[in-house]
Amino acid sequence: MELRWDGVPSCHRATDADGASPAHPAPQWIRVGFGIEAVWGGEILDEAEVPMTTNDDVWPSLPLAEWQDTCATLQLWMQVVGKISLAQAPLVNHWWQVPLYVTARGLTTSPMPFGALTFQIDFDFIDHRLLIATNDGRRANLGP
Repeated sequence: MELRWDGVPSCHRATDADGASPAHPAPQWIRVGFGIEAVWGGEILDEAEVPMTTNDDVWPSLPLAEWQDTCATLQLWMQVVGKISLAQAPLVNHWWQVPLYVTARGLTTSPMPFGALTFQIDFDFIDHRLLIATNDGRRANLGP
């Protein structure tokens, strides 16, 4: 089963001359209100019904018992970085200045002002470092 986004809201789907919607031979993503749902043959599926393909060669096993201490430490470091974002970045509706964003190497903050400088904080999960970079080229890292 292949899922793809067709970019067409369900209320704007093409219809034939009789006003009937054409059959959907392959599942499609449709936008319904502010959510996105999967459609198979015209029937909207619940997220739980959409099968997920897995590739065990790509995704390593992560039993919580083996990395529970790392998980707890990472959560605390993320809370510290989140508090720095709260203190430094200008308030944006619904705390939009605070989230961490996924990067190719881990997570990062948005650029934050600090006096005349701007800085960001990166979690580098590949090299196991916490990096702080400024707009003037200075970098500091915590880690091995």
